[in-house]
Amino acid sequence: MLDIIQGLFWGAVLRVGQAVIEASPFVLTGLIIAGIFRRILGRRRVFRLFGSNTWKGLPLAWVLGMLLPVCSLGAFPVLRELRKAGLAGGTILAFALSMPLFNPLSVLYGLTLSEPVVIFCFVLASLVVVMVAGLLWDRLFPGSFLPTEELPPVAYGLRRMFAVLVAAAEEAAGPALLYIAIGLIGVALLSLVLPHGILQHTMAHDDPTAPLLMSAVAVPVYDSPLRVMMQIGLMFDHGNSVGAALVLLILGAGMQLGTVAWVVRQFGWKSALAWFGIIAVVTVGLACVLEKPLFDEGATIEDHTHAFDEFTAPALGGSSDGLRSFVAGKLNDDLDPWELLSLIAIGVLILGGTLIRRLEKSWSLNVWLEKVPPPQSETPQAFWNRPLPGSVLGGTALAGLVAFSIYGCYLYYPAPEDAFEITRPIKVNTLMAIKLGQRDQARRGIRLWDDMIRKTEVGVYLRYGRVDPEVQREAAALREVLEDVYDGFERQTWTPELGETWFRNASKGADRFRKAVLRQIKELDG
Repeated sequence: MLDIIQGLFWGAVLRVGQAVIEASPFVLTGLIIAGIFRRILGRRRVFRLFGSNTWKGLPLAWVLGMLLPVCSLGAFPVLRELRKAGLAGGTILAFALSMPLFNPLSVLYGLTLSEPVVIFCFVLASLVVVMVAGLLWDRLFPGSFLPTEELPPVAYGLRRMFAVLVAAAEEAAGPALLYIAIGLIGVALLSLVLPHGILQHTMAHDDPTAPLLMSAVAVPVYDSPLRVMMQIGLMFDHGNSVGAALVLLILGAGMQLGTVAWVVRQFGWKSALAWFGIIAVVTVGLACVLEKPLFDEGATIEDHTHAFDEFTAPALGGSSDGLRSFVAGKLNDDLDPWELLSLIAIGVLILGGTLIRRLEKSWSLNVWLEKVPPPQSETPQAFWNRPLPGSVLGGTALAGLVAFSIYGCYLYYPAPEDAFEITRPIKVNTLMAIKLGQRDQARRGIRLWDDMIRKTEVGVYLRYGRVDPEVQREAAALREVLEDVYDGFERQTWTPELGETWFRNASKGADRFRKAVLRQIKELDG
């Protein structure tokens, strides 16, 4: 009994830790956007930017949401600013749902690993859901906006830039942190309730209940825009339900328990139930309508999938010390440099925000920032301290975030040659673990290797505009080999002879994939 409790506890720790790592860059971006909205654009400009509570606010919220690289956990600081700006509830909720679904990084990932027409239809479906839900909600609950009061302006220059950081810090240590914690609690609860592997044989294309089952699972889930695209690609690879994939995108990536708590807190139970009901009905209805037209009849239908393994309890076993070491090692494997930097930055903002709030009674940093400086002399100002309108600065900052996310594509999806160098130690360690029968090391390595295969494909697409069919075939074949090995270790069927066979098949598959990629590069560069 104690072993079961320890396994459940460390499994929940692992799932929450993975969600924190994955969400960190998006949460940091959300804090910065909230600071820009508050101190550079200002509430009146934000109000106008989102359509001034007219019907235009819904499509504008959808477009702006897709451009900004924020996930459902990172949305809370931004949503709080929209609420303070006096926007209608339908516009805010439209932005809350659309912001975590797509961004330049995730769209590139989806276009490479899934059929472009499917991704395009999913994008349009999200617009339909946002528009229908927003229009109906505003009709049912008019006057859902709050009166707004513009904050005193902050003088231009370095003081205004510092004010953005102060606003971000206040949000990091404020109520937004509570809603993020509620979302993470949902992740932990899901891992406690769903045993490992329970979803592997679900979401079949011919199962009419697949969208409904996914609806029940998706809301407590935390899915980043990148991971949900990977899962959708896995579903298409295994011939799973297209409708369930759409539900996973909108309900899984678009919201989590923290979103539910925030909507209830802001608009009340009745309004929240109405909104979630509209979203669920429209999403499941679209899922049923799109199932047959978008399903690839030529797809290989597998009897199981690992796309939803991260929703359930991880496969853990052993003593408490062993579990602790495994979880620490797995989290270390998942932690990329930019995620580590994001976590450090968020920690600094939380500490700074806590300090600012504690000093508020005796000395207000915001009051100091809002003091009007003495008149400027006729002496020319340094270029970093020249006056610029808030609208120019705000637009530049938001455009810079979009540009940075596009630039981030080139960092997140390295050039093929760099990707192979990154993959080399992962491949060597994984192959040795496969050969020697080291179950945990092999399974961790296979996950990392599979991720690098997909990143390599996207890197090729990003730099050359297409991925040759041969590259796609070899990538799919290598992933299939690795999945067979993963399943073999899960069933504990490893033998020295079988390990040698797996080692040989994976090595040959990796070599064929590498040659196919280099051949395409040579042809295009030549």
